[in-house]
Amino acid sequence: MKKYEKYKESGIQWIGQVPEHWKKKRVKHIAKLVNGYPFQSGTYCEEGKWNIITISNVKNESFDTTGCKTIGTLPVDIQNSQILSKGDLLISMTGNVGRVCFVDKDNCLLNQRVGKLDVSPNVDKTFLLYALVSPSFVSYLVQRSQSTAQLNVGKEDIGSFPIFLPPLSEQQAIAGYLDEKTGKIDESIEVLEEQKADLQKYRAAVISEAVTHGLDATAKMKDSGVLWIGQIPKGWRCLPVKRFSTIQTGCTPSTSESKYFDGDFNWFTPSDFKGQLMLSNSNRKLSQCAVEERACRVFPAGSVYIIGIGGTLGKVSACSEVASANQQITVISPNSTMNYKFLAYFLSTKREIFETKANAATLPILSSESIASFPVPVPPLSEQQAIADYLDEKTGKIDEAIATIDTQIADLRAYRTALITEVVTGKVKVSCGE
Repeated sequence: MKKYEKYKESGIQWIGQVPEHWKKKRVKHIAKLVNGYPFQSGTYCEEGKWNIITISNVKNESFDTTGCKTIGTLPVDIQNSQILSKGDLLISMTGNVGRVCFVDKDNCLLNQRVGKLDVSPNVDKTFLLYALVSPSFVSYLVQRSQSTAQLNVGKEDIGSFPIFLPPLSEQQAIAGYLDEKTGKIDESIEVLEEQKADLQKYRAAVISEAVTHGLDATAKMKDSGVLWIGQIPKGWRCLPVKRFSTIQTGCTPSTSESKYFDGDFNWFTPSDFKGQLMLSNSNRKLSQCAVEERACRVFPAGSVYIIGIGGTLGKVSACSEVASANQQITVISPNSTMNYKFLAYFLSTKREIFETKANAATLPILSSESIASFPVPVPPLSEQQAIADYLDEKTGKIDEAIATIDTQIADLRAYRTALITEVVTGKVKVSCGE
């Protein structure tokens, strides 16, 4: 790749050298930051004319009005600068601070904790967006954020960020170059994500077919009596979970007792559920003291773990070893008539059904009673084992393919970030018209 003829020291460690003719500016010197309006929830209405843009609508390089609150009329004291136009550059100032994107819709209003950058005429807005997309900018803001329950940054925090600017024509050339290059990278990522989604659907279909119809395509079928299970082989039964298992909920030892924590005994929480069938190593551990003093619940090897509360409700994994779990997880410990991996495979495809059985509270909860009555197709034990073995092999190959795609996506995203950083700091030269 081309380099500039002459460079100079930027004086900033994470930027390093920059082209000699680029000039150091701070964001506050090239853009005015406008704060949003403090809308009151009582003014919201159904399908109003105006979308209220909050931090949840500002993704990195992506503007998303999904779930927007709306109002019918403008507040009398709203400023014209808080009424958004297509092409306005936004930045999140709370939570995931430093996310930037362009507005791409009409009839949008700026809510508090979202900032709008009114960019100077001698600065290309797209160049500025790319300069602010860098991990260095986010890191800069995080270091300056207020230490509250969630990160918060102010005008001065954003305004003090240093940027090196080439002449406007170069900025425009760089912006066009990055639009083209990142667009192609994004297209490649989108293709890979579609392939991954197809593999995940195929994986779920393979599991669902095996645990409800078995491995013998010639087997005679009968109605299971459960609409969403459908037909099962004639030699199978359909039984509620409580008929072949013990069901318990995990718990958390007293946090005032430090002796109960930081040992080597697995204590699973929802953060350990990453889509894998088997749990093996928890992020947090309990001590042997917690086990011996019965400060936690201990579940036998070969148990199935289900998240029973919150946004990840219905996620299922299993563990081949004796372990523990916190109160957000319900644990099914099957008896000798049920292969735990067969059970885990079946339940892992039924998250949507679990969600329908959760209560309708603000925070959905799946009760132990709902799990106890949950119907499961039950083949003879030897057939359960054969199906589990078949699915281990089949899903293992699919998972390997998915892992390969994940690596390719991660590599492309890393390359995209590196390319943007290299170009907007002048490590790579982009000629006008390139």
